Amino acid sequence: MVSKSIGAGSIPARHAKEFVMKTHITNEKFVEILSAARSISKLTNREIADELHLSVTTVSRWLIGKNLPVQSMRPAIVKYLERRISNL
Repeated sequence: MVSKSIGAGSIPARHAKEFVMKTHITNEKFVEILSAARSISKLTNREIADELHLSVTTVSRWLIGKNLPVQSMRPAIVKYLERRISNL
C-alpha cells in the first residue's frame, strides 16, 4: 500500500490527523504567545512584520485577535518567535 504525504512529503497521510492535533494553536493561545514573545524580545510590530514579510497592520490585528493567520501557518510563526527569544 502506498501512503500519500502532506506538505513537503514528510508526513504520511495516515498520520495527518495526529499532526494537525499536535500543531493546532487556538486563537487565544496564538495571541498570548505573540504578545508574550513580543514583550520578552522587545520586538516592535514593524520588526515582526518586516521579518515575516507582512504589513504592520496585519501584526497589529493579530495582537488584538483579529484576522489571525490560518492554522497551518501558526506553528511556523511560533517557531520564528521562539528562535528570536532564544537568540537573546
